[in-house]
Amino acid sequence: MMDMAADQLGMDPSDLRLKNAVYPGYATPNDWRITSCGLKECIDEVVKKSGYKEKRGKMKAYHGVGLGCTGYVAGARIYFDHDSSGAFVKLTDDGTVSLIIGNAELGQGSDTIISQIVAEELGVGLEDIYFRPGDTETTPMDLGAYGSRTTISAGNAAKKAAKDAKQQLLEIIADKFECSPEDLEMKNKLIYVKGTPSVSISFAEAVTYAQYEKSQAILGRGYYDPPTSMPDVHTATGNIAAAYSFGAAVAEVEVDPETGVVKVLKMTQSQDVGYPLNPNHCEGQIEGSVLGAMGQILYEDYRYNKDGLMVNPSLLEYRIPTAKEVPEIDPIIIITNDPEGPFGAKGMSECPEIPVIGSIANAICDALGVRMTKMPITPASILKALEEKKKKK
Repeated sequence: MMDMAADQLGMDPSDLRLKNAVYPGYATPNDWRITSCGLKECIDEVVKKSGYKEKRGKMKAYHGVGLGCTGYVAGARIYFDHDSSGAFVKLTDDGTVSLIIGNAELGQGSDTIISQIVAEELGVGLEDIYFRPGDTETTPMDLGAYGSRTTISAGNAAKKAAKDAKQQLLEIIADKFECSPEDLEMKNKLIYVKGTPSVSISFAEAVTYAQYEKSQAILGRGYYDPPTSMPDVHTATGNIAAAYSFGAAVAEVEVDPETGVVKVLKMTQSQDVGYPLNPNHCEGQIEGSVLGAMGQILYEDYRYNKDGLMVNPSLLEYRIPTAKEVPEIDPIIIITNDPEGPFGAKGMSECPEIPVIGSIANAICDALGVRMTKMPITPASILKALEEKKKKK
């Protein structure tokens, strides 16, 4: 729709999007409050790196480029009047840390990210964190993995739990060193007096001292409920997320006019991640999202007979893209440091999939001069559109 509007206005689609892009401090008509926002940077980067303006409308026959953009929630207060997560962090005398949390790991890498957050807060290595899988009998509450909420909600809860455990340990060691807890630094598996690193104790020795000399087990507790609000049932207004993620994508495609098959040649994609706690995960999420979005826009089609029964119920008939269809992918990470996210991070598991859909659809239009408005864009629908285009001539 943005491309269609741009065409009617005689504008470049990227310029129209930049002109209307939200920014930090913006409030949407439904009262979503934008804090960190790298949408303009996302658009600028993909347009520049892909050569979008140089290529659009100027490529050889049946080749085209298209742009898509997105904004998405990082958390969502929509089911209950809270969006909460809890966590426990237990320090053990061998220098390891047990992270007890109820988040749902669905393959998005949240166990690793949350462990990194705890390790950073405690000044220990990722290898020292023992992640205890979710068990509702022993873990504190977490609402689940939806709305890209895990990094902010569960991550903040884990950070608070680690900070609580850290404070407990520092108070004990401060008494031992005859100083204030504020005078101590906790880093590289050591606790030492700031400015005097020679006065130190290892993390493991400190926990051992707390347990066996002071009879204090260290168990930190953390709970996080974002500063958000339920949407009003009458007006649908309400700031439902603590942060919002943004992204943009440029697709380059080739369409076979004889078969109607679309080949995605390249995806240039940017994502505002707040702060990338794990850049490899961020890039992997973008790459996986490209393939998932290609399935939505080009392949996945539910088909039913006259009795309402699905006639393509297996992966033999219900097609999805495979490794053979993966295009060249150029992921771009945009850093905005969200004030509410743990160490500036915000969610990005779902957001990167959205702009790919529009970018491919717009690229097909650029390649064919025909606007496709129904998903999936199948070879049959393309051949039909090309035939109708010939008749109009």
